[in-house]
Amino acid sequence: MMKLSIVVPVYNVEKYLNRCVDSLLKQNLQESEYEIILIDDESQDTSGQIAEQYAEKYNNITVIHQKNKGLVGARKTGLEVANGEYIGFVDSDDYVDREMYDSLLKYAMLENADMVHSGYYVYKWGTERECINFNRCIIEKQSMHENLLNEILSLKTNISPSIWSKLFKRDLIKRCYEDVDDMSSYGEDLICLISVIIQPCRIALYDKAFYHYREREESISHIKKSNSLEKELTLCENIKKVLIKNEVYSKFQNSFTRFLKLHVCVSLEKDSDNEFIIQKYAFPEPEVLQNKKIVIFGAGR
Repeated sequence: MMKLSIVVPVYNVEKYLNRCVDSLLKQNLQESEYEIILIDDESQDTSGQIAEQYAEKYNNITVIHQKNKGLVGARKTGLEVANGEYIGFVDSDDYVDREMYDSLLKYAMLENADMVHSGYYVYKWGTERECINFNRCIIEKQSMHENLLNEILSLKTNISPSIWSKLFKRDLIKRCYEDVDDMSSYGEDLICLISVIIQPCRIALYDKAFYHYREREESISHIKKSNSLEKELTLCENIKKVLIKNEVYSKFQNSFTRFLKLHVCVSLEKDSDNEFIIQKYAFPEPEVLQNKKIVIFGAGR
């Protein structure tokens, strides 16, 4: 079986697509070991033609043109045709380091992992910063899975939900990504991650950064800040459906309720025409600050 499939949704990225695909072609892997699947989601620029030019030149590149289905629909199309034992995802305006997938594959096989999560770089406002704020470890026992899910719902984890910083076994990601609604355009990666964590799988955290993520306004996954409350409520409802489907809602109900309350508060601030602030605290458990040397100050409101 082929080792790896890399699924790349493509939509109006003619300025970035060459760098993205070139970085995938330069991986420390043999051409026969992996495939690159470019899903042209009815781009209105020359992205589709650029993709075809690569497919004509390289045997391990496949291009699929489809009517616009959005990010989730494009990824699902890629998963349908993927042949690799492991699956990776790359956004077409980003790029990766040469050693990314060779390193993640080796670590996944070494640890017999069903999912590997790694660090990444964020490019914004002309600067790039590295994001590795977790320790290398293996999450396998049910109690560890439950702790991680509670931390994610309580917003107390450093594990990013981003699907592109991860490597998945094909059967796991195909099963879990079905829990993501085709119409999802906000929080889809979080829904997928929650579905994965619920499964009895082996998760490996790898404390190295390879992926270069670009924040840009016109991104396929960019979400406008208007109607924040509606988006947050839809996300919460979709997460609740996943928990109910997997028969764990009652176990995580308290954490889910905290998640719902916090996200509603944040969205009310975003949607309000009035200058009001819902008071929030940086430390939800202030007792952890006892006997610490800290300075507390106020600014404006």
